[in-house]
Amino acid sequence: MSDLHERVETLRDPNGRGILFVSEVRDSNIRSLLSSLEKDGFRVFQIAGVADKVELLASLAAKLAFPSYFGRNWDALDECLADMSWAPSRGYIVVAADLTEFLSRHPTEFGTFVQVCAWAAASWRKEGTAFKLVLIGSNEMRGALLQSDARSEVEFA
Repeated sequence: MSDLHERVETLRDPNGRGILFVSEVRDSNIRSLLSSLEKDGFRVFQIAGVADKVELLASLAAKLAFPSYFGRNWDALDECLADMSWAPSRGYIVVAADLTEFLSRHPTEFGTFVQVCAWAAASWRKEGTAFKLVLIGSNEMRGALLQSDARSEVEFA
């Protein structure tokens, strides 16, 4: 079991990799860590259990409070994640858990989601602001990330 508290500096660091994969996390550990990050001025968003692109984009739009003009497509996601002017913050952490069904049913779209988040992390890095996607998943997800175009942005815990 991975302890995310060991990775807290990774999450705070705007210069580090934009995606952190962990295979398993205790609920109490994640709640404590996310609360600590929020107290430090980070915006933390959690999504879970989405099965397809439509659900993923709807969940992200709701949780991240995207503007009404959000187009619910990959380009619009890229634009909104790289902007976030409606939610100024010291940094942004998106925690995505239980995406197994999404990955197994739509591996290409899962890869696109990861790539868009990698682009957002790179964009925010230039501004000196942390943007991190924390993926909590299975060995299947680990394998998909190792094969993805965004693998250079992934840190494996």
